[in-house]
Amino acid sequence: MIIKKLLLPLVATILLLMAISCFAQSTSVPKGISLRIGAFMPARSFVSDTIGSSMLDVRLGYDWKDNAKSTTTLETGWFGSTKNDNNFQVYPLDCSYKVKTESKFFYGAGAGLYFAKINEVSKTHFGLHVLSGWAFTDIVDLEARYTNINGNLDGQNISGWSIFLAGKF
Repeated sequence: MIIKKLLLPLVATILLLMAISCFAQSTSVPKGISLRIGAFMPARSFVSDTIGSSMLDVRLGYDWKDNAKSTTTLETGWFGSTKNDNNFQVYPLDCSYKVKTESKFFYGAGAGLYFAKINEVSKTHFGLHVLSGWAFTDIVDLEARYTNINGNLDGQNISGWSIFLAGKF
């Protein structure tokens, strides 16, 4: 079931990133804009039990290279799903600081605001996240992130894991 939900977005993401990679190698376009497409997996709660154990997570950001090994990213996006008349939507606005090692591995942390909604209940939360990943090239990477969203929404924990395939252009 999870594979069916994620297969089309994953294939589309891979094709998009391949196109971005070809374009970026043939031009001198700054690599500041980033697009992350992946899956959000909520912590065990009403969200995972009734809406689903994974859902689409899309982020659009801008990366500032602080130096050769670190980057600051400001991003916004959306993750959520609707199932059986239950609606879960989150619109994050967050900032991350990433450090790249000598290999292609990177790690980082960040904070942000999460505008969340379950059915008709809406609330803004503060959250923190940690991340790590692997940069396949200068413009394509794979990232895993855990987001701890402070508090709850309608009595439900809305923290969870995200896995992204990212492209920079």
